[in-house]
Amino acid sequence: AGIDIDVGLLGNEAQYLNAGFFLAHNKNRPFITLKTAMSLDGKVALENGVSQWITSELARKKAHQIRSQHDAILCGIGTVIHDDPALTTRLGGLEHKAVRIIVDKSLKTPIGSKMVQTARDEPLWIFYEACEPGHDTALEKEGARVFKMNSMDLGAILEMLSKEGIRRLLVEGGSKTHSKFLNENFYDEVAVFKAPKIIGKGKDTFGAYTCQTLDDALNLTLHKSEQLGCDRLDIYRKI
Repeated sequence: AGIDIDVGLLGNEAQYLNAGFFLAHNKNRPFITLKTAMSLDGKVALENGVSQWITSELARKKAHQIRSQHDAILCGIGTVIHDDPALTTRLGGLEHKAVRIIVDKSLKTPIGSKMVQTARDEPLWIFYEACEPGHDTALEKEGARVFKMNSMDLGAILEMLSKEGIRRLLVEGGSKTHSKFLNENFYDEVAVFKAPKIIGKGKDTFGAYTCQTLDDALNLTLHKSEQLGCDRLDIYRKI
């Protein structure tokens, strides 16, 4: 028809934009972003577990923007017990209800926790293996969906999420949860908020990740950086 056509423009950008769709079809899992906030010396919490707040309010607003770009947000039961987060997206003028996911082997999620108490308004899914009699039913009555399966099998959980339509997953767990995703190579992007603070003794960001030699260390490529007041956000991708 006499129309000039160019093919392949912005190919890398299009690939990234649709990465969750491609991964769902090729690997039966969503696109996974690991998000953490740390001090200058790589700590996510004090030695006693206190972690609020390492970064500034501006960095936390940016974190909510990142949440708004994902279909689901995952954490472990340790984060629920220690921090009692809501894991909701709170940005003025934006309504986004991501599915909140808890990996909770023994189903210890408290009925009074923020996530359970908001489960009727904000989706909440909990993956567990065993529980005290009736606790699973009590959580369901509060609006949560509970999935009884091997909660240590990340591949099975990710496959279930993919089948449920989750295309982009944000992991906001603690050191153990992040390290498990790294150890099993279930990640595509790592978003690191870093504050200019030195904590010293404390909880290491990826303390449970293991490698035997420097050749085994994860090598990432820096995708972009953003200064957020006194804090900094670095986003890395797999090489």
